[in-house]
Amino acid sequence: MQKTALKKNKAMDKFLTWLNKNGAVFPDIYFQTYKNGERGVHAKVAIPEHQTVIKIPRSILIYSGMGEKSPWGEKVSQDPTGISGLSLVYICLYIIQDMEYENKFEPYYKILPKKFDNFPIFWSPAEKKYLENSYLLTEIDIRKNILLKDYHKLCKILKDFSSICSLQKFLQIRTLVGSRNFGLWIDGKKQATMVPLGDMLNHSATPDVKWFFEKETNAFVMNSIHSIRSQGEISDSYGTKCNRSYILFYGFVLSDNNKCRNTIFLQLNQSISTPKIQGLRDQLISNEFSRNISSDFSSLNFRQMMTFLRISNANETELAAFIQNRQLSQNPYSKRNEAAALSYLSYKINKLLNTYSLSFSQNKTNLKKFTPYSNKSFATILVMGEKKIMKELLAFIKLALGILLLNNRVSTRQLKNNVKGYILTLRTIR
Repeated sequence: MQKTALKKNKAMDKFLTWLNKNGAVFPDIYFQTYKNGERGVHAKVAIPEHQTVIKIPRSILIYSGMGEKSPWGEKVSQDPTGISGLSLVYICLYIIQDMEYENKFEPYYKILPKKFDNFPIFWSPAEKKYLENSYLLTEIDIRKNILLKDYHKLCKILKDFSSICSLQKFLQIRTLVGSRNFGLWIDGKKQATMVPLGDMLNHSATPDVKWFFEKETNAFVMNSIHSIRSQGEISDSYGTKCNRSYILFYGFVLSDNNKCRNTIFLQLNQSISTPKIQGLRDQLISNEFSRNISSDFSSLNFRQMMTFLRISNANETELAAFIQNRQLSQNPYSKRNEAAALSYLSYKINKLLNTYSLSFSQNKTNLKKFTPYSNKSFATILVMGEKKIMKELLAFIKLALGILLLNNRVSTRQLKNNVKGYILTLRTIR
């Protein structure tokens, strides 16, 4: 990622002055801007392991307890039913009131992002078109509806809320808080917290720092977890998530699937059967299974999906055995049952794959045309990751069915660790 020195601007100068005035400690860092317009935090000098990189006193943190004790927060706490992410909403309420009346945190507010169009709830229909049939489209609608309900609930509880805070303003502040807060233990409970400066570090799957609230110094502390080279970027981790979550909550996707597991959202129903078999199945599973599935075939979600498929595609004899011993369905039981489960999964994945409007090669061509870090490029990277998972799943199924139905021989030395055990099991069942 190309970088340049951060241009001097009054808002940033005032922010840094405000931090220093209020006792913040950050002696060894500076800021850079990148080609995509994003900022990053870098080390002025080599920073050794276990050294404090940033310390922000409690007096300039904004945490959920502050919002809960504010005039609006006290009213909301009397009737919080129907409000999602209440701790985050309390922070929003504090910020909106502070902006309107005291503006105690004005230097901090001034350096926060002003544009939000990288978050999918603000995407245009033309940009969302590049998501094709990704489940992210549904998740965008779900998230938007949740936030709309929160806003209307707040307007109902707080009579002056709508005149001070428009829906657009609420969506923007709620998005800021959702994407930048830290979960800190303050006053004996975990509280969502906005941390000026601490929230400027970019994400990495291998972060350079760990953070916590230090009771002894009454401050947020960010310490290096290994040595950091001079001029190097200092990164934090936003958690291990799939790309749909990264783009929905943070406004970016990762292209390196080795460090970010893409997933597809699979919704499976029991296959059609006789009333008698349906009754037996209903003793073991619900009618529908829905999970995020990755190409990690040893993951809990994948194993739970295979259990559902074995039961959903079992005959009467197999169901009787599963009812007598439920653990039998957690592993391949018979060649017939496993082949039926895998064939049904193949049918569902192919059906899902065919709902995407572009081919993988068309996605690759488009990606070369799109501006890097644009919403179109993010959408394309995301759907390419989903298609890659589906192709990996289909290849896995083809391999397994070849062993089950054709007695194909496969060298386990050429297999990934997450399928070796499964393939060896297939050779032992009848």
